[in-house]
Amino acid sequence: MKDSVLVRLAAAAALVFSVSVSAADPAKIGDLVKHHELKTAIAVGQLYLKQEALFAARDLLARMGKEQNLGPDWNPANANWQRAEQELVAPLMQDYGRRFADLRWLTPQWVALNSAEFAPEDVDALLAHFSTEVGKKQIQIVDHMVSVYVMGAYSFTGKLKENVPGVEQELRNMQTLYHDEDRDMRFNVRDNPDGQAFAVSQLGRKYFVSVIQKVTGMITREIDTTVLRMRDVVAGEGARVVRPLVEEYRRAKAG
Repeated sequence: MKDSVLVRLAAAAALVFSVSVSAADPAKIGDLVKHHELKTAIAVGQLYLKQEALFAARDLLARMGKEQNLGPDWNPANANWQRAEQELVAPLMQDYGRRFADLRWLTPQWVALNSAEFAPEDVDALLAHFSTEVGKKQIQIVDHMVSVYVMGAYSFTGKLKENVPGVEQELRNMQTLYHDEDRDMRFNVRDNPDGQAFAVSQLGRKYFVSVIQKVTGMITREIDTTVLRMRDVVAGEGARVVRPLVEEYRRAKAG
């Protein structure tokens, strides 16, 4: 009995040791993440966040107009409404929009994903490949595909609306980045056998799927969570923030 217990303990210790020595260097995993530049996917997210911040603000202002009998002149064309809308939306984008865009929330999740899915030799091979010119191009392709998937998550579902007043700047920025990224990632695969070999390799396919599917999921979850947080802020504090502008509107209308 005693011997069997010792055997089991030794086996457990060997398993723990094997896991610990097989874990990739966190610094190398961090370097792998740094190869990516998700500016277009982030621009898609900021466009959607701005839209939802505007919708939350406009819903609140419309409801206040109805509840307080502010009349038909209380509408998006009114200067006081527009200032009230700005008072609500600007801080949301300054706080929540900027936090989303800096990606500090994404890095730990992505590092954890790579740690779980790739062995040290895989990470070394990925770093070596992505340091080559063709590897850098393939990173651009992956990043572009992430932006395509993030866009699809909101456009194909009807969540991202067309012709929303107030998102013109974010829309132009996203479109410019998207088209530049689409142009820059292109290269002749026939002239790049190393790129072809990596793309069809088990490691290459695994990495592409991991980033395109799982990192896209991380991004869309953060966008959706951020939208809920912004709505909570507007619902909880919005009326107090815009009350002075509503009173100013009342005085101007009465005078």
